[in-house]
Amino acid sequence: MSKRTYTPSLSDNNGIPLEVDANDRRIKFVRIPQHYVTQLQLKRERFIHLSVMNALGISDNTWRKIRKGEPLRRSVAERLISGIQSTD
Repeated sequence: MSKRTYTPSLSDNNGIPLEVDANDRRIKFVRIPQHYVTQLQLKRERFIHLSVMNALGISDNTWRKIRKGEPLRRSVAERLISGIQSTD
């Protein structure tokens, strides 16, 4: 399955690039780019004493999907990435 990059318009969460499957017409599910995954892993390591929900604001299942490179709901990915960008 091939992947392509989807960049939302400025009205779609500041143009954050997300990876989508080329055959996904509705762009409902996306993958988090690797550099964001690395940032999340570093943040998770800093707050290891907290739950994933408290440290990152996502569920354990979502965290597992991110680490495995599996697709997430677009709305979850956009919210997560904008949270990362706001703390930089």
